Amino acid sequence: MNNLWPESVIEALAYNNIVFVIGSGFSAQSKAKHQTEDLFIANTHPPTWEKMLHEIAQILPEKQQKQAEILIKENSLLLAAEFINYECQKLSKTGDIYKKIKKLVDSPKNKYHFQPNGWHECLADLLPRIILTTNYDKILERRFREGFISLTLDSNNIQDCIQKSEPIIVHIHGSIENNSTIVLSQSDYISNEIKNRENFNVIESLMRTKIFLFLGYSLSDPDILPLLQRTKSWGSENSRFLLTPDDIDSYKKEMFINSYGVGVLTYSASPDHKNGLEALKDLCNEARQIHGDVY
Repeated sequence: MNNLWPESVIEALAYNNIVFVIGSGFSAQSKAKHQTEDLFIANTHPPTWEKMLHEIAQILPEKQQKQAEILIKENSLLLAAEFINYECQKLSKTGDIYKKIKKLVDSPKNKYHFQPNGWHECLADLLPRIILTTNYDKILERRFREGFISLTLDSNNIQDCIQKSEPIIVHIHGSIENNSTIVLSQSDYISNEIKNRENFNVIESLMRTKIFLFLGYSLSDPDILPLLQRTKSWGSENSRFLLTPDDIDSYKKEMFINSYGVGVLTYSASPDHKNGLEALKDLCNEARQIHGDVY
């Protein structure tokens, strides 16, 4: 047992007062399995945001593709997504973006789908009730088949499910099941908030009353920053935490703490992130000591 976890997080988990927010890193170790046979595709995993944009850029003509690659190399990922989306719209290839995203994040080959990994199993041990995710894929749904309702931010029953204490997975940046819900570019983020203001208010209410734990993000992931910028005034101090590797720049850590009000909890970095998984298991064990009849 270690001292990584604040008491507020442990107690929130023990008494079911926690919301999990899941990013792309959570699925990084998932493998693609055949839907009916025990067959896997070797060395194939869901991509990072940078890799995903690189692959999507292949849709564009050579000149525009090179422009997109420059933005990606500069780590201007949201701007790269904006450029790719804009150029694809001009070429009437927006549909190709969605096909490419589905293949990259969920179904790399016909009849093959990415499966839950050890992180998903550990999350299940934490007995979540509310899971928010910026991921487009359906890997969470493959682990939480029983009892969970899968929603997107344009769903009209999010608040009703919460009030009824029904377990939910909410894809706040859209899902591959509905192309119109997918949020990719900066313009999409703004439009998403305007169209779904009522459900953003629901998330705001949750942030004011529950602990939020962000998992599967790095401090440079573009899909977490717009969310934190919109919600930085929501919730009280010490109500939001991010679990991330410790190979980070000190200034980025301070930015998250001071600018976004997010407590940064770090574990020893390694390629397989095994220490992060162990930290999550420790959290479950500590909650069990408080509320052992549940865990």
